[in-house]
Amino acid sequence: PDIKVQYTSMKFTGSGTVDTTFTFGKITVPAKSYVESKLRANQIDVTLFYGAPFIEKATSGKVSINWGVNVKVIDGYAKVKYTSATGSGEDSKSATIPVPMVHLDGEIRPVELVGIEISGNFIGYGGSKFYETQAELKLYPINHAFLGLGYRYQRLKIDDISDISSDLKVKGFFAEAGIRF
Repeated sequence: PDIKVQYTSMKFTGSGTVDTTFTFGKITVPAKSYVESKLRANQIDVTLFYGAPFIEKATSGKVSINWGVNVKVIDGYAKVKYTSATGSGEDSKSATIPVPMVHLDGEIRPVELVGIEISGNFIGYGGSKFYETQAELKLYPINHAFLGLGYRYQRLKIDDISDISSDLKVKGFFAEAGIRF
């Protein structure tokens, strides 16, 4: 198989007053507390994939379709700090989690210097799922090297796993540079 490696850094901070009591790690945050939170979710994607050679050959290299397995390794860290009328507290958690996913991508290269790529990764079980899609315009200024601009959408929906439910969506533009060999 061919291999592709990608790195994405994600950092989020937020603050505000919470409406309901919740537990994070070793602290219980009372309702009406002021909360400050930090989240880091750096991701390394290692994708092993195969191409459909008959499609590339039939289109003289203008269309390619690939399928395979992606392992997304998420290096995560979360911190919650609160202040309430009855006290304050803080806790943090970190974890490194490998997530195996099904991978599919396709690229159209109408001319040799330009490509349009769409790709996606998915895993689901029961009502929980994690998927991401991206669309990208690639420029190939020299042989084997490319520059890309695109848009990525990720969704992590957790449906009552160990009393945790969540529906997290992350989306935005990205830029990349790479080498194909």
